Amino acid sequence: MAFGGGGSSTPETLSHTHNQTLAGDGGQLSQTLTDMNGVTLYSLIEGHGTQTNEFTTTSIWTPTAQTGIMEVLIDTTGMTGGSIQVLVDGVLAEQITTQTSTTRLFDPATSITIQSTIGTGIGLVGSYDYGTANVPAGALVSVNLGDSGSKLYLAGNSGADNQAIYQYALSPAYTVSTASYSSITFPDPISGDVRGMDWRDDGTTWVRASDDGAGGGVNRKFAQFNPSSAWDISTSGSIVGSFDFRPFQSGTKDCIWGNSGNQVTSLSDNADLNTYDLGTAYTISTAADSAKDQSLSAIDNQPRSHAWNTDGTRCYYLGSQNDKVYRLDCSSAWDITSMTHSAANDLDVSTETTSPYGIWLSPQVDPDFIYVGSSSSLYKVYQYGTPAFSGSVLASVTQ
Repeated sequence: MAFGGGGSSTPETLSHTHNQTLAGDGGQLSQTLTDMNGVTLYSLIEGHGTQTNEFTTTSIWTPTAQTGIMEVLIDTTGMTGGSIQVLVDGVLAEQITTQTSTTRLFDPATSITIQSTIGTGIGLVGSYDYGTANVPAGALVSVNLGDSGSKLYLAGNSGADNQAIYQYALSPAYTVSTASYSSITFPDPISGDVRGMDWRDDGTTWVRASDDGAGGGVNRKFAQFNPSSAWDISTSGSIVGSFDFRPFQSGTKDCIWGNSGNQVTSLSDNADLNTYDLGTAYTISTAADSAKDQSLSAIDNQPRSHAWNTDGTRCYYLGSQNDKVYRLDCSSAWDITSMTHSAANDLDVSTETTSPYGIWLSPQVDPDFIYVGSSSSLYKVYQYGTPAFSGSVLASVTQ
């Protein structure tokens, strides 16, 4: 039970006094809470005194005092990320995400713990300037991670000598700010513009989209590659299979595996999301149109990329009309016709880039991180996630 801080009591009707007296052979703390008329609301005499704890990393503190009315002071003025949570009897009673100093009264029946943890919402947590390595040397069209987040793949599409996919190393894994170019490149063997690519989750095969308006559309296809060494893009060799999407959609932005490799989805130039069923899992040459598509133009009419979470209940659509990532919830897994959109779940990336292109999710049902590339002169990849705890917080419990 919590007192004050948003409850029904109003702070101006209470006065809080501390008196210290001697009892027997030791000091005890006497705490009295009265209203403005001097009526005692509670009177407490305990022997725990005041305990303090400093949080500098993610941790849990269990004070000695575990039951009875107690005063909790939390100073988060030194917190630079994340949040502080107070759990009373196993239930979240308070969460602080801002820099402030606050005092609360709690009356746990069985337990109280205070913990430093992640923050709330999704925000920018890191970035990488791929212009430093100058690969790709121009427009970025695809962002992918693989090999348990230890590798980053960027596809470029700027000039004949830049139709390629470039491999980077990440250490720690999934941390885009640590990217280092591995001097590993896969030149595109298709005479068409590179679009989005996607790996199978074991690194044994990948698929990419190709568009070629200038070539009469002959190279508009989804092409598959099987590298001889898992996750090493340079060992991909020749095309092992392809699918001509021209009869079913207008242009392409990407091609993404889904539903355990039994389907692929592709975003068209006119913001239609299309589904193709595969007769054999992870075999693009067995693709067939499912006759299912979903227009996303009412949400954003400048499509760039899309990505799925691992169980097919959410699709994330990247558009540059409003420079946002739109979360689309599926009531039926992997079924794009069951999608719904709520603007409250949108992620606005316009502060970082007005030319987003390429999106990838960390492999979680609710993704830990969302990665978005920039195809403008900023030449960056941005990483968004729930802010981790950082800085310093002081907490004290008095009883």
